[in-house]
Amino acid sequence: DTYTLALADGLPIGGMVYASPRDEAKKKHGARWVGLMSVPDVQAAASLVEKDGGKVLMPPRKLGERGTVALFLDPEGGLFGVINSATGDPEDYLADDNQWLWIELRANDPAKMAEFYKGIGAYEVVGGATAGESSGFRLKSGGYARAGIQTKLDQKNPTTWVPYLRVRSVADTVSSASAAGAKIVMQPTPMHGTTVAVIVDPTGAPVALAEWPASSKETLTSYRDVTGYNNFYEFGTGKEDPAAESGRFRPKPWKVKVDGEAEVTGTFDYDAIVKPHA
Repeated sequence: DTYTLALADGLPIGGMVYASPRDEAKKKHGARWVGLMSVPDVQAAASLVEKDGGKVLMPPRKLGERGTVALFLDPEGGLFGVINSATGDPEDYLADDNQWLWIELRANDPAKMAEFYKGIGAYEVVGGATAGESSGFRLKSGGYARAGIQTKLDQKNPTTWVPYLRVRSVADTVSSASAAGAKIVMQPTPMHGTTVAVIVDPTGAPVALAEWPASSKETLTSYRDVTGYNNFYEFGTGKEDPAAESGRFRPKPWKVKVDGEAEVTGTFDYDAIVKPHA
C-alpha cells in the first residue's frame, strides 16, 4: 500500500503517502508534512498562486469523498496545499496531546510570504509569530490565529512549513524520537511561551514538538469533546456513545423515503441528501 493513516488514540490526525520524485536531485530534500489550507474555491486559489509567483504542482482534483484539493509551491518554494472539504470545516478546538497544535512557515522573507498567503486564504496578517512576540507574523481568520511565519533558523535550509505536535513532555519525546532514528535539529528550548524542540524524522520531514501550558487549556474545547460529545440515540443514550459505536456505520447504499404531507417527496440516496449542502 502507498497510503498510511496516522492515528492518535484512535483519531485520524494525518496520512502518509509514498512518493518517489522523478528528479533525483529532489530526493535530497526528504519528506514533508503538507498542511491543507481551507478555501472556498480551489481553482480560484490555484489561479491566485500562479499570479502571485507560486507554482501549481497538482491541479485541483477530487480526493474521493474528502473534497477538492490542490498542491502548490509558494514563491520561495514552500510546499503547501488547499482543500474545499466536501463535509465542511470542523469546529475550532484545542489539540490534545499527540495532535497537531500549530504550523509555522520558516521563510527568507516573512513579510513577503505573509502577503502571499494573506491573499490565498483571506487571512488577516498580525505582527508577531505568536502573541506577545515582535518578530514574524500570524495569519488569522474567524478570530483565531491559524499559522505563524518566521525567519529561517538557517538560511541554507529550504523554505518549509513546520507543523507543531503537542506532547506531554518535549524532553521525553525528543529522547524517544532520537532512539527511533530522528535527528534533533533544536534541543528543548523556551519559545512561544512554552518549550519547543525541532526534530527531523528518518524520512527527512521536520516536526516541531511543543508542550501546552495547563493555564492555556481554557481557550478552546478539546478535539475529543468537540467531535465526540453528541446525541444520536440509535447508537446509545450516553453522550459519548455515538462516537464510540458509530465507526462501522455505513450510510451507503441506504436510501431515505419521504412521503405524506411534505413539500418534496420521493426516495433519496446519501449523495442526493448530502451534496447540495456540501
